[in-house]
Amino acid sequence: MVSTQGKGDEAALRQAVTVNAGYHAFVGSKRKAAVLRQKLVAAGLDVATVDRIKAPAGLDPGAITPEEIAMSILAEFTLERRRGQRAGNFLASS
Repeated sequence: MVSTQGKGDEAALRQAVTVNAGYHAFVGSKRKAAVLRQKLVAAGLDVATVDRIKAPAGLDPGAITPEEIAMSILAEFTLERRRGQRAGNFLASS
């Protein structure tokens, strides 16, 4: 996950995609993510590699406050971390 507060986003993402991980994400706005995607592709990174970056990071529950955004990111991270560890849908009744 990359979150640089706007300082070094592009460099951090370049490094992040070189790591063999099941989940790559960028914490930032949709607009900033789109601009960074264009820059990374223009710089020669493989489109498929760039498209693996989840941007913006987090589920989309309509979060607005920093606390809500943080919770949506942690929820998505938990889903990714636990993917395949439980049988069935997590919303299914017991």
